[in-house]
Amino acid sequence: MSPRTVTVSPLFETSRRRSHGLVVGILLVLGYFGTAAALIRDYSAAPSSVEQVA
Repeated sequence: MSPRTVTVSPLFETSRRRSHGLVVGILLVLGYFGTAAALIRDYSAAPSSVEQVA
């Protein structure tokens, strides 16, 4: 068996790069909203604990 060289078309390479960028963008957005939700949860939980102490 002779080794084959696999040629990738520029169109496929561009679409694969674009899909990787899309996945990275989605992960960044999910991370952003996850962080915001955690901060909001901590902020909304803080006054109730202060009121219980007072």
